[in-house]
Amino acid sequence: MKASRATRTSRVLACAMAAPSAALLLASTAALERHSTTVDPVLVDRAASLVTAGTFRISRNPMYVGMAGLLFSPTRPSAATG
Repeated sequence: MKASRATRTSRVLACAMAAPSAALLLASTAALERHSTTVDPVLVDRAASLVTAGTFRISRNPMYVGMAGLLFSPTRPSAATG
């Protein structure tokens, strides 16, 4: 089966989904850094505070929302090249 080529429209739509997802991911990481708490969800003993401002005011897990948006946008090299 031959792989389909990415069209200009699909690339624009992928970027339209990837850009805000990346921005959400970076903004939530910056909010955690501003509050001097850990970004790593495994290191709960290093959590210094509960962040409820910025992107965390809208979503409980904005970093996961941002990562999911990046995963679902077809900007991977295998999807963009043909």
